[in-house]
Amino acid sequence: MSQPAGFSTTGEETHLVFRLKKSLYGLKQAPKKWYQKFDSYIRQHDYHRSDPDPCMYTRKLANEPRIYIILYVNDVIIAGSNEAIKRNLHDKFAIKELGQARHILGMRIERNRMTKTLPLLVAITTPLSTYTVASLATMT
Repeated sequence: MSQPAGFSTTGEETHLVFRLKKSLYGLKQAPKKWYQKFDSYIRQHDYHRSDPDPCMYTRKLANEPRIYIILYVNDVIIAGSNEAIKRNLHDKFAIKELGQARHILGMRIERNRMTKTLPLLVAITTPLSTYTVASLATMT
């Protein structure tokens, strides 16, 4: 990092550090900027954004199984068997692989390799007795 233009660097001033007035992380537009950066990068790698859910991307090339990438805030789930996309994402972004996903958005993921299914199980944490009949009618 270098000192800004017009800042004198003579004498004792060379030991000074810079204090940031704002960082991108704390700004309101940070999630949008992160999404735009991710979207731009992933679409360059032949992934297509889903129309119903713009945070889901798919790729299907000849002789290759379909790959799904789901983005939620700053979490990425990759469903498919392509190690190249993991390497590409790791090279572009500071990511940490946490292994197989077990939970997302309050749902438990149970992968079944035999049937090639990925059921999402929703855990009901609030007992139904806490709701009145009127509130249940508005939820349906």
